[in-house]
Amino acid sequence: MARNGSLPFTYRDVAIALLQPVPCPTLPSTSKRQHRFMEEAAHNPAFARAHGIKPGVAAEFAHADKGKVKALPERAPTRKRPTITRRRTK
Repeated sequence: MARNGSLPFTYRDVAIALLQPVPCPTLPSTSKRQHRFMEEAAHNPAFARAHGIKPGVAAEFAHADKGKVKALPERAPTRKRPTITRRRTK
């Protein structure tokens, strides 16, 4: 408990808390194709650099997919694009 109006924590406690790594949510792959791509990028840094992916990010994707690969579709489903209606001019 704080005494004499002092704060319940010290600046050292705040500094230690700020230096702790923040856990990021892991993103699983959306398809088997993406999983294979991320596995290759995680294990081959030259491949990852050629495709503009950080190997660490690819490794996070690969780690998030452990045990879930069989349930993934071969390719991600395509999203329907909204149709644009045009006015006809006379």
